[in-house]
Amino acid sequence: MGSMFHGLMGKARKGGKLFRSKIKQDGSLTTIGADFLIDEQGKVVNAHYGNFVGDHLPVDELQ
Repeated sequence: MGSMFHGLMGKARKGGKLFRSKIKQDGSLTTIGADFLIDEQGKVVNAHYGNFVGDHLPVDELQ
């Protein structure tokens, strides 16, 4: 886990300097995302609701 967050705080501080005013938080820090695969006609062909942070559609399903 340590290598996954290597340098994270330094990068976050640098990124924070890009904004002159505080950004309003949208949502909750505990929100887990979802991925939607949409075809050419705009129809949702696959909806994947994450079970944990970082849980996304597998690459083989996207191909």
